[in-house]
Amino acid sequence: MATSNYSWNLPTVGGSEDTWGTSLNANWTALDTLLGGTNATEFAILDGATVTTVEFNYLSGVTSGVQGQFNAITSRTISAGAGLTGGGDLSASRTISHADTSSQGSVDNSGTTFIQDITLDTYGHVTGIGSATVPAGIGDGQTWQAVSRSTNTSYQNTTGKPIMFVIAGVNNSYNSYEIVAQVSTDNSSWVSASQTYGRNWGGPVAVIVPNGHYYRQTGLGQTGDVVNGVGWVYFRELR
Repeated sequence: MATSNYSWNLPTVGGSEDTWGTSLNANWTALDTLLGGTNATEFAILDGATVTTVEFNYLSGVTSGVQGQFNAITSRTISAGAGLTGGGDLSASRTISHADTSSQGSVDNSGTTFIQDITLDTYGHVTGIGSATVPAGIGDGQTWQAVSRSTNTSYQNTTGKPIMFVIAGVNNSYNSYEIVAQVSTDNSSWVSASQTYGRNWGGPVAVIVPNGHYYRQTGLGQTGDVVNGVGWVYFRELR
């Protein structure tokens, strides 16, 4: 009878009187061979090992040298794509940075100045900011002023903002008279605003004159003039 793993002879209990010695000697010789030579070196390695069973089982499924597999990992690289910097192989820690492709500084507007245009590059970075100032409206920083204006004489608004031109008159007769205020973009084609009035106060007629536009009064005299012995015309400007 023999063992199942190494086929060592097992003497029969109560029998094999003449073969006990031979069987035991053969078994001890086989065991000595098993534990000696190359196997002895391997057993010595295991004798000094400090790994646990769980740690040792981590080697389960390994099909080639572990160091070679680690070396294969470090040969992998991380590449920075467009708009990024950094990268490299896995032999060290790597940092991927977002590239600064914009030279546009901060813009801090106030008052009537606002951001009008924003320019972006391929990556959505702001590369340009354009601002614009909203022109001041009627009455903003302006006051009413008495001005002298002559009939059929054009004047240009060069204040940098819109103004309001107002005409009024006094009529001493019972005849009807017309107050006319005109505005033009080119001092040639005119748009009119007018009012007809009889005795006493007439008007006022008011027009808004955008910056750079022309304006005039037609048909009546200038400030304080007697118009055909009838009355006076008054001019006021909000500028």
